[in-house]
Amino acid sequence: MALYGTHDTTVAALLCTLGVFDDRWPRFSSNITFELFRDPSAPSGVVNFFLRREKYFIRTRYNNEVVTLPGNQLTSFLFFFVFVGMWGSWDSM
Repeated sequence: MALYGTHDTTVAALLCTLGVFDDRWPRFSSNITFELFRDPSAPSGVVNFFLRREKYFIRTRYNNEVVTLPGNQLTSFLFFFVFVGMWGSWDSM
């Protein structure tokens, strides 16, 4: 688990990047949560995560409400990785 603190401007920018900003400024103590789920049929462990990424899913929450990214509420890890990765990387800046 990781926890990062930030300002409202960063929360709003991340919501815009994900395509789910609702044109309302984030309230005080707003939060974005990314939950990682594993298909029960997939073996667990770090090595299996890298070998079988299609068996893992991401659910996104904003202020404890599920946010639907393009696709559905549970987005495949590979789709999420490509969707977020299309905005570039820190190495290219």
